Amino acid sequence: MEAKKEFTGIDLAKLICAFLVVAIHAEPFRNYIWLDRGLGLFTRFPVPFFFTAAGFFLCLPGKGRISFDRLLKYVKRIGILYFLWAIVYSPVLINRISFTENIGNALIYILRKVFWDGVNSHLWFLMANIYAVLLTWLCYKKLSPKATLGISAVLLIFGTLFSTYSEITKKIIGGGTGYSIFLM
Repeated sequence: MEAKKEFTGIDLAKLICAFLVVAIHAEPFRNYIWLDRGLGLFTRFPVPFFFTAAGFFLCLPGKGRISFDRLLKYVKRIGILYFLWAIVYSPVLINRISFTENIGNALIYILRKVFWDGVNSHLWFLMANIYAVLLTWLCYKKLSPKATLGISAVLLIFGTLFSTYSEITKKIIGGGTGYSIFLM
């Protein structure tokens, strides 16, 4: 039996990043602008790191190329986790639906929340991880590793411009329809 390889450094980084995610949402220094901005420099790292770590474990060195079966197993594991939590949060989702709207709008809202935004706001990462893994796998199958890395970098920059730096981006390209096209 092969010895299980441990990645202590990655585990430690994930722990630190978990605390930073809590800091993002708790805003412990919101009344002290320079401390808040200083902490903000570090809170930009967790989400990209978690995506990178997830990709690393999918593409674990020494395991060879990622087969479609291995990809499906990975997506299935994350999908099960997501849908179990989606069931837990389904009363919250149902409570948010305005019953005065027509059934078509309610259905679109539910589908968007379940398959895009996440049933509850913090579940977005699991859905995003599934989409990221599928997109990366498709790129890697059809393109070179350098092209895949380039596309990934462009998408990271694009995502950062419309989340972390959304206020600056909004001012540069205008806030109206041009900006909202990118936010879905």
